[in-house]
Amino acid sequence: MKKLALTWFTLAACTTVQATDLKTVFEQALQNDPQLAAEIASANANGESVGLARGGILPQIAFTAEQSTTTLDGGATATGGEYDHDSFDKTSYGLNLRQALIDPNAWYGYAAASAQTDQAQYQLSKAQQDFVVRLSEAYFNVLRATAGLASSKAQEAAVKRQLEQTQQRFKVGLIAITDVHEAQAIYDGATVELIAAESELDIAYESLALLSGQRYHHIKPLKQAIPTTGPIPADRTHWEQQALVKNIDVLIAQKGQIAAERNHKSKLADHAPKLDVVASYSRSEDDINTQGEELTSTYVGLQLDVPLFAGGSQYAAHKQAYYQRQAAERQLEAAQRRASLNVRTLYRQLTADIARIKARKQAITSARSAMEATQTGYEVGNRTIVEVLQAQQSVFSTERDYAFARYDYVIDLLKFRRAVGDLSVEDIEEINSWLQS
Repeated sequence: MKKLALTWFTLAACTTVQATDLKTVFEQALQNDPQLAAEIASANANGESVGLARGGILPQIAFTAEQSTTTLDGGATATGGEYDHDSFDKTSYGLNLRQALIDPNAWYGYAAASAQTDQAQYQLSKAQQDFVVRLSEAYFNVLRATAGLASSKAQEAAVKRQLEQTQQRFKVGLIAITDVHEAQAIYDGATVELIAAESELDIAYESLALLSGQRYHHIKPLKQAIPTTGPIPADRTHWEQQALVKNIDVLIAQKGQIAAERNHKSKLADHAPKLDVVASYSRSEDDINTQGEELTSTYVGLQLDVPLFAGGSQYAAHKQAYYQRQAAERQLEAAQRRASLNVRTLYRQLTADIARIKARKQAITSARSAMEATQTGYEVGNRTIVEVLQAQQSVFSTERDYAFARYDYVIDLLKFRRAVGDLSVEDIEEINSWLQS
């Protein structure tokens, strides 16, 4: 009975025929995940802020052209003659140029937009890092559900076999009918768990298909032996300090704080005078005043604008920018605190995961030994059928928990690397090498 149960579990956990690995799923999801595509597009859109703001400090050149016809009822020309006809054509074209010489508002606005563009680059990196974790979680959730289904199948098969043996022993009068009823109840419960496990596996595959746009039937599981080492150096303070420098959320918040500060200065500069150089060149021709001759006009000058009163909008914009700056400063502080907390939590979690894997592996040996002893006791009449089935369930649960502990370690490792700012797409290659070939 023990051999049969373990065979079920091993078969379900190691099905790799025509299986897809993590790298392949990642490459497919990279092209098809709508959330990643939306985040990339949003980051690229935010990255255009500096281009928009640059227009305020670069020359503004415009070309103008006009073609018109004027109809008059009659009258005299400027020279005292009479109009020969009542329709006159006019053609004109020109170039206008404006270049800011002194415009603190535009320059601070450009500086704020530059910080926003840097922030957009970090947002793009964040989208990529979050995608690596999201995809890995979806992949290992399938493996987790596969392990759960393998455990449920093994449990159902073992309980069914035990139920059949119990029924046979009852028929020859070796046991009471209560043993059969207890075995039947446990078998019914195992059947329900098997149905639930099958549903969880289907849902896990659907969640993975949501990212990749592809449907899979089998994915590759972890090898039996994978490297399980904690962070090196084993100094939590070191990793906390690194997170404050490299954590992507902290970097985004830092650029947001810089942008808010410069935007505030830009709004304060709304009250400052503006000095522009303006120039224009135009040529025109009409039938009324020039008798067909072209007129050329060239103008170069300085234009000074001194804001005096704008209905209170400048003051309101200044106050708004001030509060936005305060919010950005608090958001930076919150991001730094979250980064430190995440590193501390994940550092402990990784350490616990490693210890849990070792403990779960040892627990499998203990559970198997206990099951053998319980089975022997049942055969000599010292144990009940319920105790035998509970011992079997303990073995299957322990094997399942061991698989879960390994998956938890992989995901927590990726999350830890993201928290300290070290996560990249190369980590997919590393995790993929841990899968069975």
